[in-house]
Amino acid sequence: MKNILFFMEGYIDEEILKAELQKEFSEKEGRISRGDIDKIYKIVMDINRTTPIFKDLPESLTNLAYNIFYTQIYSRNIECVYNEDTTISKINSSITQISEIIDMIKEEAETLDSKSKKQAFYKLIRDNHMIIAQVYRYRKNFYDSSINILCKKAGISELDEEITSKDAIVKILELTESGECSRLQRVLNILMKHDDNLTTTDKNGEEQSNICDL
Repeated sequence: MKNILFFMEGYIDEEILKAELQKEFSEKEGRISRGDIDKIYKIVMDINRTTPIFKDLPESLTNLAYNIFYTQIYSRNIECVYNEDTTISKINSSITQISEIIDMIKEEAETLDSKSKKQAFYKLIRDNHMIIAQVYRYRKNFYDSSINILCKKAGISELDEEITSKDAIVKILELTESGECSRLQRVLNILMKHDDNLTTTDKNGEEQSNICDL
C-alpha cells in the first residue's frame, strides 16, 4: 500500500489570545485556580468559534482533538504560577502535540484495507468515553451551566444534589425512546459532537441555549 503522509496543523491566533488573556488576567497574581482555567476555556472557545483551531478532520477526530486539548490546558496550567507568555506557550505546544497525535491516528487508519474498517476505527476513536469523562471532570462548570440553560429553555428543574447516586444510575442506564442506546450513551454522544456549541453568547454577553440549532 502506498504510504500517505498527513500533516494536520492546528492553529490559534496568538495575538487575539494574548489580547484576551490581558483583558481577563490583567491583575492576576499567584497560582492558576480552577476558576482561572474556566476563564481560559471560555477565551479559547470564543476564539475557536471565529477561527476553528483544528480543521479539515473527520468528526470523530475533531471531537478527539478538542477533548485532548481541554485536558491539556487543564493539566499543563492548573496550580502553576500565572504568566501570560508561559500560558500562551503551553496552549501552542498542546496544539502542536495534538496535531502530531491526530496525524499518527490518520496514518494508522490508512493501513486498513477497506472503508468499513476505517469507519469502524474512527467510530472507536469517537466513542472513547474515558476521554470525554475526563473532559467532563475538568469542564464540569461549563457543562453543568450549559445543561441548566437547556433545562430553563425546556421548562424543567435545574441540576441539584438531591438525586441519589442510585437513582441517577438507574436513570442514565435507561434506554432512549428509540431504544438504540442508553441515555448515558446519548448524552456522551451529544457532548462529544456539539461541545462548545451547546450555548451561545448574545450581544449583551449573556449565555443562551443553542439547542434549536443542534
